[in-house]
Amino acid sequence: MKTFRSILTEMSHRCTKCHKVECTCKKIKTEAVTPTADDHDTHMTISLLKSTVMNAQRLLGMIQSDDELPEWCHSKITLAQDYIDTVTNYMEANVNEQTNINELFGMGKKKTPEETPQARLGRLSNHANLESEWANQVKAHPDASKFHDERYHDDLVDKGYVDPEQARGMHWGAQQAHHEAAHEALKQENYELAKHHVKWAEKHGKEADRINANCSW
Repeated sequence: MKTFRSILTEMSHRCTKCHKVECTCKKIKTEAVTPTADDHDTHMTISLLKSTVMNAQRLLGMIQSDDELPEWCHSKITLAQDYIDTVTNYMEANVNEQTNINELFGMGKKKTPEETPQARLGRLSNHANLESEWANQVKAHPDASKFHDERYHDDLVDKGYVDPEQARGMHWGAQQAHHEAAHEALKQENYELAKHHVKWAEKHGKEADRINANCSW
């Protein structure tokens, strides 16, 4: 009768593909691994995937919604999408199954060090400042409806405008980030830093209100 320890040992040596202890698809070796034909095939596959992504992006730039494509074009694109979906679903299922096994038997878990108060304050401050930088770079066009009109959308984006609702959301997000950083700074009695974040939270709140008042929704 197998003991619990022997079961754990056996599970840790199972193949991730066929889930057998001894298999032909992947042998567990303790010695140094040398490149094989499979490694070469994997590099080729990665290269092909990158090429596929690039070509798909090029096609998106060429095809408009009102274009009429030959039937064979639709067929080839549908077939390619089906093949990619099949491989993606297989890989995701394989990864999820291995993750569940590792979680079940406690393998591969790493303890993350507890975040110190100083580190938390630094992280929240950096996040708030980054949110501010992003929000301050956007320009909200006053007419929100134009962003839903294909005739104007691309031209507005080229000029640096964003959807007013998106701009308002970015300023609200920055306001919230500064509030969190200010709260943490007060907890650690860092009053100068808390004052800085409160000031920026107020600025982003006013800008969000201004966008909300001046735009036609």
